[in-house]
Amino acid sequence: MSVSDLFAKKGSFFKSEEPTRYERKKHAKTAADQAWLDLCLTVDARDRLKCRSCGRRCDPKATALLERGERHHVVYRSAGGADTSANVVLICAGCHNDEHKHRLRIEGNADVALTFHRRLAGNDWYICRQETAPHVLVARD
Repeated sequence: MSVSDLFAKKGSFFKSEEPTRYERKKHAKTAADQAWLDLCLTVDARDRLKCRSCGRRCDPKATALLERGERHHVVYRSAGGADTSANVVLICAGCHNDEHKHRLRIEGNADVALTFHRRLAGNDWYICRQETAPHVLVARD
């Protein structure tokens, strides 16, 4: 076997046919990223690009802070919440900020119904909104 025969096999002499640990990890991350992007499209379509808390029109791709929408986990991932459409909701940047500053609390299943609680000055909570999920219309053939 000559040197040219080794290089004719596209470097098979220097590189094994098995993917490296880095390549496997990179592929797994790409699959997870694609799953998250698919989930985001589903959530955006379900919520019709409106904040589920206040009803303001919001777009996750907007650059202006007042127009930007954010995808929020009802149950945080750190608390065991899953990346599912039932746990992710689209809310505007203002409501998202209120939620993380503990002035807004979201409970329920985003696919079925949600309850939004606001905090009063005396640390009392009240229900500010209860709503069912907007249903996505599916075109029939």
